[in-house]
Amino acid sequence: MTTHIGRGRDRLANERGSMLLFTTGLLGLFLVMGGAAVDLAYLAAASGEMQRSVDAAALAGAGKLGFDATVFSTVRATAQTYAAANPYRDLAQAGAYSNVALGLNTGNATTGSIVLGLWDPAKPAGIGAGRRFEPSLDGTRVNAVLCQYQATVPPTFLRLIGQTSLGAAVQAIAVSNPPSGLPASAPLFPIGVSPCSFANNSSAGCGGQLSIQFAPTPNNNGAWVNIHGTGTPNAAQTRNDITAVANGTPAGSTLTVDSMVGTDNGEEQSAFDTLADDFVTKFNASAGHPIIIKDSSGNVAYSGQGWLVYVPVIATTCPPGPVNNTDNIVGWTQFVITQVFDKNRGVRQGGAARGCMVVNHNPAVNIWDADCTNAPPQTATIYGIFDCAPIQGQSLATPGPRTALATRIKLVN
Repeated sequence: MTTHIGRGRDRLANERGSMLLFTTGLLGLFLVMGGAAVDLAYLAAASGEMQRSVDAAALAGAGKLGFDATVFSTVRATAQTYAAANPYRDLAQAGAYSNVALGLNTGNATTGSIVLGLWDPAKPAGIGAGRRFEPSLDGTRVNAVLCQYQATVPPTFLRLIGQTSLGAAVQAIAVSNPPSGLPASAPLFPIGVSPCSFANNSSAGCGGQLSIQFAPTPNNNGAWVNIHGTGTPNAAQTRNDITAVANGTPAGSTLTVDSMVGTDNGEEQSAFDTLADDFVTKFNASAGHPIIIKDSSGNVAYSGQGWLVYVPVIATTCPPGPVNNTDNIVGWTQFVITQVFDKNRGVRQGGAARGCMVVNHNPAVNIWDADCTNAPPQTATIYGIFDCAPIQGQSLATPGPRTALATRIKLVN
């Protein structure tokens, strides 16, 4: 009996030793797991701070995009500055803050810190030719800034198992596209223009001159637009809309990009007469206050009198076909009406009676002089110049004709 009892005691003693070893091992495992959780939490926090930094850099850079490559150096410098102004806490520096240092990447390499390009969500995901973000240095089309950053952060507890660093990689893309809609105070004019002057969603038409001829021989560069819906524009409503804009009391627009509107390039003579009369009033009122329009490179394309209005850019084929149905809005632009030709009346210019409503003579910079002095068209015509000035509103996520840029930039990635 004594022998069996002694053996039982030895067995119990051995089991207590095993439990101690097991508990010690489990405690060590818990410490490693807890340490890993701490290190990974720090990695997540540091990555979050880095992400906020590249978000700010991309947004700031996109805010400097314009219509020409001359702004690219400013875009890169601005993104770099904003990234540096938003540091992250670095344990390797005893908890001090370290800058997110973005290289300027003037060569625009895909792997660079700051990459300029085209963002189109309709394309396959990824970066590169034919992908959702495609690097580009075509200043008339670039609509996005990509900022990306990689760094390593030092672990504390994971060093115990040989892990000496943890990698963090962050990326942000911001777009500077046309606005989705107009501010309620914008004087929306009941004429739509073709996007053909802004081919390939470019800004090539900024500062460009345009003539819109109505029936019986329309040139299809534009048309009357029903800014209230899809019905065919009628003369009475169009007259009211023109008068409201002239009086500074336009109805607040609820139209957005992709809205469908009725269009018609018929003459609508009574509406055209109202436009011609109001144009003369607005043109004369602008005397002494020249309207200055710049092209995509920032050069002055026009400085003179006119009537500044907002118009929708409507989808047409290029070259434009008939515009007399229902079309969708693809963008917005400011348009300065600089001359109106009415075959039934007008002022004398160059010693001959012509149908131009005002004297706005500058053959070096306008396309209407020949019509006013030599060979007038046989139909009602509006002349004007595109002004791609910024428009208050939210930027589209999708590319569109760069006829204006929104003031509110959008993160898309």
